[in-house]
Parts: sequence; structure tokens; C-alpha cells
Amino acid sequence: MTWLDFITDALIEIGVMAPGDPLDPNVLDVSVRRLNYLIDEWAALERYAYNVSFTLYTITPNHQPTLIGPGLTSPDWATVNGATRPPRIEGANLVLNSSNPSTDLIINVRDDAWWLNNQVKSITSTIPTDLYYSPDFPNGSIYLWPIPTVAYQVRLEVWVVVNQVDPDTISTTDVVIPQGYSKAMLLTFAEDLTTPLGKAMPATLPGRAARARAAVQSNNISSPRIPSADYGTGLGSRGGGFNWQSGMPS
Repeated sequence: MTWLDFITDALIEIGVMAPGDPLDPNVLDVSVRRLNYLIDEWAALERYAYNVSFTLYTITPNHQPTLIGPGLTSPDWATVNGATRPPRIEGANLVLNSSNPSTDLIINVRDDAWWLNNQVKSITSTIPTDLYYSPDFPNGSIYLWPIPTVAYQVRLEVWVVVNQVDPDTISTTDVVIPQGYSKAMLLTFAEDLTTPLGKAMPATLPGRAARARAAVQSNNISSPRIPSADYGTGLGSRGGGFNWQSGMPS
């Protein structure tokens, strides 16, 4: 199935055309834009990221910040397969590739508050211990701290999402996406097309689309682990209790 087939199926879903009808070029133009809007929205949401990648990049010593995005060259880092800059970085390791075998050291991924409160941002070291990511656009900015002075490698954990559609190749490019995504994206795309194409929302479409999205999201989001200090130890709390009858500590 090509992306043109995919778009045609969405238009059939909302009654814009019937199987075998010619596709109006103006309708096709609007449809491609709307499809890319949807893909762009899903790329920003973790629940639609179907995997993570662990991509290796080589540090350029004393280079700060390091940009990451499509088509970049050294000293900056190009995203895999021309993907847009990562919405966020989930994890990072410093790879000490001067040894055999190489060794991975965890790099702490920090937030805006940490970077703001970091009083000496320009300190240098052979071993960076922290990473602050600023998701600028079109390229993100990676700040390694301390600024590294050795060309080790960094392994970044980032989301893997569906890439946008090239309008010039929709009739020749196959739809290659994981299980469940075709139906979820197709029905959501069909919902999005009703407004610009002036069609009434089919009665069953929202429910079917919601169920298809739930099938995708349930695979991509796991429940967090909740630790308990006493779980499995057989030890109760040493602290005082509460008497619900008197409203006083027991």
C-alpha cells in the first residue's frame, strides 16, 4: 500500500469519493497537508512513539552546544533518516571507546531548572557527567557538562516516530509503519479531513478511531513502578498510628 492508497482510503471513509473514482488534485493537496499535520502532532507525543533508538554520536572536543537535527554535519549531529530534532532526550551514556571492550557511563539528563542553577556552565573535563537538552527548532541544542575535551562517543536514547510524507513521492512510497498504526492513523486522519472538506462526521468513526488509537497507545505507555520500603520484608511501620474513633494518635 502506498501513501496515495492510504489517503484514498481515508477519503472513501468519509464519503468524499467512492472506490474507483478519480482523485481531485486540490483534494489531494489538502489531504497530504492534513496527513503531515497529524504525523507532526503524533511525533510530539510519547504515546505514539513506537520505539526508542540508541544512536551513537561522536563528541567534538570543546564544542558547545552541539546541535542535533536533520542534515547536520560535524561538529554537530544529524538525526537518523532525516528525522526532525528529538522532542526530548530520554537517556544518555558516555561511551569510553578508548578501551576494549568499550564502557558506557550514565550521563544524567537534566532539566531547565538545573541548567539555570548551574553557576559555572563553561567548566571543562575529559568526562561529562550531565546533559541539558534545549529542544530548539529546527535543530535542538545539547549542552554536555562539563564541556568535554576528549572525542568520546555519546549514546542517546530518543523516540522513534513515523516520518512525514513527501508529496512528490506519495504514489511510489509504501506505507511502512508498525502493527496497529495503519488503522489508528487512517481513522484519525479521516476524522481530521471532515472539517476542511466540508463533510459530516460519520456516526461510527469517532468510536472506531478511539479504539484503534487505544490499541497503539497501550503498547507504548507502561505503568510506572511504585516502590514500597516495607514490601516483602514482613516489617510494618515503626511510627504511631491514628485512632479514627477518637480522632487522636494511637
